Amino acid sequence: MYIKKDLSILLFYYFGILIITSCSDRSGPAEGPPGDRKWKMVWNDEFEGASYDTTRWFPSGGGWTLPDFKTLHTDENLIMDGKSNLIIRVSKNDQGTLLYNNGLTSYYEKAYGYFEARVKFSTQPGWWTAFWLSGHPYFEGDDCFVYPQEFDVYEDFYKPKKENDLQHVYHANAGLPGEYGKTDMMNCNKVRRHSVKKRFTIDKYEGWHTVAVEWTPLEHIFYFDGKENFRMNYRKCPVTNVPQKIWVSGCYRTPSDSAEAFYGLAKYGKWPDQVVFDYVRVYDQDWGKKTAPSVEVVTLLPKSGFSAGEPVQFLVNANDDDGIIKTIYLFSKGRIRAEIEVDSVKVNHTFTLWNLFTGENTIIAMAKDNDGRVGQSGMIRVNISE
Repeated sequence: MYIKKDLSILLFYYFGILIITSCSDRSGPAEGPPGDRKWKMVWNDEFEGASYDTTRWFPSGGGWTLPDFKTLHTDENLIMDGKSNLIIRVSKNDQGTLLYNNGLTSYYEKAYGYFEARVKFSTQPGWWTAFWLSGHPYFEGDDCFVYPQEFDVYEDFYKPKKENDLQHVYHANAGLPGEYGKTDMMNCNKVRRHSVKKRFTIDKYEGWHTVAVEWTPLEHIFYFDGKENFRMNYRKCPVTNVPQKIWVSGCYRTPSDSAEAFYGLAKYGKWPDQVVFDYVRVYDQDWGKKTAPSVEVVTLLPKSGFSAGEPVQFLVNANDDDGIIKTIYLFSKGRIRAEIEVDSVKVNHTFTLWNLFTGENTIIAMAKDNDGRVGQSGMIRVNISE
């Protein structure tokens, strides 16, 4: 039996800061962020007590309509089991009604970090479960520098299981038309939905597993049982710097017809079914005294509007007090528009762009130094008319 007080990570204080590293003799799935760097835990819930912490979480809400069953949302199917676990359950009562709960959303929200949960997955078709990051109320918007997006750290689709599969997904602008793809962001010329995913199989579906995402300004790295499982960067997907809330969810959808849904059909389910969360933890990398570069961006012409096909020049000024700047990036709406390799403490570089989007462009410059720290400018807006 897993005992939460016997944490499988080693806690110690380093310069007065709580630092988390991996412990080599732990049993069960690996926990905590990569051991090659120093980290500090900045938020967590171990799900101890008789009820969930209402200062940390609120009910996610949502409905469920099915052609074959009556359904009823019930608080009784969100359970604290007294063993430091949170359970989200689907059950069937004596009248044949499916009872369900949507789970919880955190009040806490954050941009960047290492977000991890320890989970026992659900098994039955008709619903799926997820540990994910997004805004509340759920809406991704068309601008990744204005609206929160969606990180699905795991989803357990495709049931009943023919193989032990799960998936990681990042959705940018999920409400827009688009597709899953491998488009080079530098060459994209239209703001649309862009989703990147990895469906993967595991040896053993049952029992405890850890799932995590490391979200940085330029990369999204997904982990399963302590091992890197999927990596994408600013070239493969839009980036976002908007703080996200944490969701632990039962997910429900009305099938569009009688055909098999990607999450299976509830009429084939054997109830009750549940997902169990042992903890949720959030870490920041501890950089010590290392600082990120300071960055500013301005347009060289004193106007905010330009015509389509007219070049727009941006001046980026960057400075690093304790390192060397290696790369300068320029983004619009989260899409990379230009970058240049440099090697200097101070940089003054002019970008000339023809690849801005029609309409309003939200522009942010970033600078990465030799330590891997990324600094960001404030946001400016440039309008491109047709």
